Amino acid sequence: MTETMAELYARQGLHERAEAVYRELLRRDPDNSRLE
Repeated sequence: MTETMAELYARQGLHERAEAVYRELLRRDPDNSRLE
């Protein structure tokens, strides 16, 4: 999973999928300030 994947989902209107990807990315790297 990548930030790009989340961005693509969001652009396509797939907000739930984008949110799930962002949550997983934050879980893996909670100190990543780009994801906040």
